Amino acid sequence: MYPEFYGFSEDPFALTPDVKFLFLTDNHRRILDSLVHGITQKKGFSLVMGVLGSGKTTLMLHLISILDPQVKTVFIDRPPRTFEELLEAILLGLGLQPEGPDKSSMLWQFNAHLLKDLAPGESVLICVDEAQNLGEEVMEELRLLANPDPRTPGPPIVQELFVGDLSIEEKLKARNLRQLLQRITTTCRLEPLSPKESAQYIAHRLNGAGGVDSEIFTPDAVDSICRMSGGIPRAVNMLCSLALSAGCAVSRKRVDAELVEGVSWILQADKSRERRRREAPWGGLLRSLGDSSPIMKVTYALWAYSLLVLGGVFFLKVFF
Repeated sequence: MYPEFYGFSEDPFALTPDVKFLFLTDNHRRILDSLVHGITQKKGFSLVMGVLGSGKTTLMLHLISILDPQVKTVFIDRPPRTFEELLEAILLGLGLQPEGPDKSSMLWQFNAHLLKDLAPGESVLICVDEAQNLGEEVMEELRLLANPDPRTPGPPIVQELFVGDLSIEEKLKARNLRQLLQRITTTCRLEPLSPKESAQYIAHRLNGAGGVDSEIFTPDAVDSICRMSGGIPRAVNMLCSLALSAGCAVSRKRVDAELVEGVSWILQADKSRERRRREAPWGGLLRSLGDSSPIMKVTYALWAYSLLVLGGVFFLKVFF
């Protein structure tokens, strides 16, 4: 395993969101400030956009951890297809066991919770990740779910935060979602990292995993990773992980640009394919690696290693 080979206490470039490795840029801080202000002041709905792999989920998990305890947050990481399924997930997120499978009974239970169980000053924030996958009817019903209740004067006690890729902006322009779009008072866009920020991000991840050598990547290797990843954190993680796996396979304690270039074709091929599909760069492989089995991850690592074979001799020493 390359973490052991390079002296890490854990994998520094795992693809799953991990708040412990959160790297805050000025853009991140501005987004957090805007969201915290809007949620605290109960301004209404909020929207956070960014390309696939830009770190939206990690940032939202951090946001939830720093919100006032009076804000009871429900985080929906995989939007269901129907409003009934979404209502069930919301109730479970609030610690409630749905009393019935139908929409009317779950709505009654949700509203009763707002009126009876919330203390003065408390509110509910429904944060929906991957919100671009919500159907338009579900999005409209979510808007109605957060309508101010005439029995509870004052600011609304239900707020909603939509998090999605850049396609959600166009989706919200649909005719039947105009009222929802009008309710969004805070809109933020998570930008890719600059080359300087990408290099700092790599060092941040290495230090966070307890690496004994912070210069495992040569300066040229770092430059190559920053350039080829386009500043997308998850693409940075993938390139670093593949390069480290390949370096471990050939017992190289330092990863140079040649080694990075050797594994880059995996990402470049996927990027071309996804561009033809008119999706965000790195999309398909990012999703497949993020959700794939260990067998698939080993397969990708073996692909990376095969490029480094010299003289046709294969030493299969790649492990995860």
